[in-house]
Amino acid sequence: MRCVVVEATLAPGPAQVFGGSDPAAFAVGAQREKIYVHATLVAVVDSGQRVAAGGPHMGCSVGRFEGDGTSRPNEIAWHIRTMLGLSDHRPPRLSWERLIERLAGNGISVTEAQLMALPLTINFDSQLERELAE
Repeated sequence: MRCVVVEATLAPGPAQVFGGSDPAAFAVGAQREKIYVHATLVAVVDSGQRVAAGGPHMGCSVGRFEGDGTSRPNEIAWHIRTMLGLSDHRPPRLSWERLIERLAGNGISVTEAQLMALPLTINFDSQLERELAE
């Protein structure tokens, strides 16, 4: 295994990130003060093949009016690293299971600890980068 990549994309709204039952509160554009982000884990195996954990399965948000365009990507990266158990906070590592299952389905046996020890890259798609810069 070479590395783990997180593909971060702009989520349409909080319902797509956090779920919820109040359609008015979770409608796309209902909370314009936040930028919502989806993140998908991808393992890059030794052959160079990319194995994705499936659709987006992590999400976070940052304040649209907090900080500046240079601090928001760092805040998102911190949230992602925290969800993966790679920050100082080390919460339960809830985000690795789907990637481990997908790798096993491709005949690759790997543990959570092995994935956590790999280099991690976080990629922001162009639409998310534009939102973060505003």
